[in-house]
Amino acid sequence: PFTQADLAAELERFAAIPRTLPVIEPAIQSLARFIAVVAVEPSMALDRLAADGVMAFDRFRRPLILREREQRLGAGLSERQIENLDRWGYPYVFEDFRFHMTLTGPLDTDRRRSILALLLARFNDINGGQSLPIAQLALVRQDARSTPFRIVGQAALTAARLGP
Repeated sequence: PFTQADLAAELERFAAIPRTLPVIEPAIQSLARFIAVVAVEPSMALDRLAADGVMAFDRFRRPLILREREQRLGAGLSERQIENLDRWGYPYVFEDFRFHMTLTGPLDTDRRRSILALLLARFNDINGGQSLPIAQLALVRQDARSTPFRIVGQAALTAARLGP
């Protein structure tokens, strides 16, 4: 069994690997019943970071519970997504990964529209069309499904050196 300290040490090791740091143009969008920050355009550097993270941290994840697997299968997954679920514990990794930072829980249609409008206005006031560098990783913990995530560690990513 691993400890939180083991996971934090792996976060530091992973963050220290020199890499191209992702930079995205963020946007607020509705994703199914949720609202999230997404990248306007795909980012190869971000996709690589996510894929490397899946592989580096795989040994820390708990095994998939049958009930969770059945719930995921009920979402109409593709064959590749089912393979990802069985191998990696989550269907939306590698080719099926799409960067997002969820801002809300599930919302009904009318409420989602009004909250989306509010978030778009506020985001545009704050961001003003600026790009967003992905320069740090956070280790978060959720003590129970009903409690919020809290940051228990963070590490700055190491940029690859350019040139000779």
